[in-house]
Amino acid sequence: MDLDGGGEVTGRSQRGRDEGHDAAGSDYRLGCKWVPEPGKHELSAEVRYTADRDPRMEHFAQQSLAPDGSHEIGMPQLQRTLHVDDNHAVTVQADYVRPIGDGKLEAGYKGDIETIGSDVTSESLDSITGAYRPDIGLDNTFAYNRKIHAIYGNYGLEIGGFGAQAGVRLEQAWTSFNLATTKEAFDNNYFSVFPSAFISYKPSDELQLKASYSRRINRPDAGSLNPFSGYDDPLFRHVGNPGLRPEYINSMECGISHFTERTTLGLTPFYRQTLNAIRYFLRIDSGGVSTLTFENFGVSTSAGADLVATAKLGEWLNAVGNLGAYRIVTDGSNVESGLSNDAFGWNGRVNATIEIIPGFDFQGSYSYYAPIRIEGGRIDAFSTADFAVQKKLFDNQGKLGLRVSDLFNTAGFNITHIDGGFTQELHRKWTSRVVDLTFMYSFGSGADQDTMNME
Repeated sequence: MDLDGGGEVTGRSQRGRDEGHDAAGSDYRLGCKWVPEPGKHELSAEVRYTADRDPRMEHFAQQSLAPDGSHEIGMPQLQRTLHVDDNHAVTVQADYVRPIGDGKLEAGYKGDIETIGSDVTSESLDSITGAYRPDIGLDNTFAYNRKIHAIYGNYGLEIGGFGAQAGVRLEQAWTSFNLATTKEAFDNNYFSVFPSAFISYKPSDELQLKASYSRRINRPDAGSLNPFSGYDDPLFRHVGNPGLRPEYINSMECGISHFTERTTLGLTPFYRQTLNAIRYFLRIDSGGVSTLTFENFGVSTSAGADLVATAKLGEWLNAVGNLGAYRIVTDGSNVESGLSNDAFGWNGRVNATIEIIPGFDFQGSYSYYAPIRIEGGRIDAFSTADFAVQKKLFDNQGKLGLRVSDLFNTAGFNITHIDGGFTQELHRKWTSRVVDLTFMYSFGSGADQDTMNME
């Protein structure tokens, strides 16, 4: 929809997309385990190779409409794109375990070598000749290569009601993002240290105290690095940032848990600091074209608490509920002067399994996410619910299950961005209401396994 300076509609258009896939993949693993002294030494190793190829064709049709939307104007503009993704990955891992004193030492190595290739070509229909012509400047070919080598060591022990664990992982990464279309290359090599520590104390069977610290990493994927836009909407470009760096999260938690025969109750306060925080960043030019990309914000901190409760009433009811609340403060002044955010958010979830009819298990879950401010806008509240029923058959050897995800078709969210004189409302809705019908027959001890998990 196009508006003039007075807010009057001057034009409308609609754009549709039809997509087809023909993907194939393979996965090979070779592993071994060596136990020279049972209970004293254990060495295991595995080599894994995966490959997948996903060619897909997209057809777009954009149609101009009258300002009131009552009828179509002219002929539709037709465009087609061919995407070919070709990915290969090799993983080598070795782990060693040895008891020492009252504890256990674990050490190992892991190497990941990955190549992600993508080739995109685009053509538009020439309305005069009736033939498709190449879209100069829209083709996109890239290769993303990543090598990560890491070694780790960890020692943990338990003495009475006291438990402790400490470890460290050292990692070297080499990454290269090569754009064949523009003949550009973006290299990012980095060395990282990831310490971790955990301590727990259980003064009685009803009470447990714990505290932990860890450092983690989130790496940008190929999609968030690719600077070429998709073709879904000419007025809304979604592009990656090839200069994006990984973000590091320092996380500290403490907790207290209380146990009874039928219930558990746990409270976990936390504090997290994220450096080089990866965030969406929206720019709107003078023509109203929006470009959504990724940027590394300087620092983001969050503090809050999670409350988790479980209850079991005989054999007919099992319920789990959790409630989380947090405050998040983000400083993005390194990207744009004055860009920051200070917001409060909360969410909740409940999951219950009930057997009100012998032989039938009913399970339902409901999740709610409260509205929250983000940098330059807000995300509205959204919720989703799932439902499942399972019938036991043949003396519990067989199970017939029916599951409906997103029962009320509410999964999705609305984002509002405000930038100068422009306000943009974005609604994201994906195909989430899915019905699954399953049957399983188990042999031996497997008959008692639960197969109605909604997670």
